[in-house]
Amino acid sequence: MLTESGSGPEQPSGPSHEGGRDDGRDGPRPGDGSGDAEQEYVPRRLPPGWKGRTIIALLIGVPLVYLCISFLQSRDAGRDKAEKANATNLTDGWPTKVQRRIYEVPMPEKAGTVRHYETNSWKSSTLWVEFNTSPMKLPIFLKDAGTSEADLKKGYVPITKAQADKVGWDLNDGRTWWGTRIDRPGSGPDVEIAVSYDRFNHPAVRVVSTIDF
Repeated sequence: MLTESGSGPEQPSGPSHEGGRDDGRDGPRPGDGSGDAEQEYVPRRLPPGWKGRTIIALLIGVPLVYLCISFLQSRDAGRDKAEKANATNLTDGWPTKVQRRIYEVPMPEKAGTVRHYETNSWKSSTLWVEFNTSPMKLPIFLKDAGTSEADLKKGYVPITKAQADKVGWDLNDGRTWWGTRIDRPGSGPDVEIAVSYDRFNHPAVRVVSTIDF
């Protein structure tokens, strides 16, 4: 149909309803807030880099290192204490009456700093005794043991290094020792005695009595 102006056929004025889609289909447009709720956005977690891995390793590793060090120190300290105890072995106090009788080690009255130790095996038994006494009590002890001060020899230490080491004795400590050995026949004990007069009012006595089977 021609227009009044005669300019040609009339052009369609567009869709018959406003707001409609060009393709003729109604529906929500993307991002217009209609329809299902948009899915929550979760950022992608990237694997930690070398810095993160280093920090994690330090947080885990450092406490473990300290724990290991503490354990080793505690173990070494306990071992040192055990070694020191084993190196001494001596027990504070007098040997029993039975021990003194069997090993023929008479103890002087009022002896001080008395310590002793005993070992037993299928080959032999040994008693170690140390004590301090007085100049008057020493001759009595030696006589009861079967010897005398006259038998003591200056610089002679009858107690062997192995015997001394067993109980932590140091008989090369700078003191002058006087010694004697009592050899008894048969099954009687052999007794080694060492005396130091460095503290004249309190002579130090070391005794090792051994019974061989």
